[in-house]
Amino acid sequence: MKALRWVVPAVVILMLTVSMVMAGSGTLIWTDPTTRADGSVFNSATDALKHTLYYGLSSSVSPTNYDTKLDLGATTTTATLNTLPSGTTYAVVTITDKQNLESAPSNRASKYVPFSKPGTCNSLTFN
Repeated sequence: MKALRWVVPAVVILMLTVSMVMAGSGTLIWTDPTTRADGSVFNSATDALKHTLYYGLSSSVSPTNYDTKLDLGATTTTATLNTLPSGTTYAVVTITDKQNLESAPSNRASKYVPFSKPGTCNSLTFN
């Protein structure tokens, strides 16, 4: 396994909006690292190959434990997730350089989407 070579992205924030039917959507925003783990300069504009967003209902920090993996562009620093399920969704992001080395995961962000009760039954009759 190749050694990880830079500091993880500094901040991941998950902002959530909830529609009237309680389907959640959220926007993740992060800041790329400016140095590698060894202290050398990391320039995401020229050194990054891609970002990878991992998310799901698992609260693990390890990306392998998340339900969904989404590859994003090299210079992307936001991602919007639509139709999040009820419950708490957790997310981490990594960055991969052009040598195909993936960083350790960022801090874990989370957001809760309330559970929605079913609507009221209609047209109840006795026969």
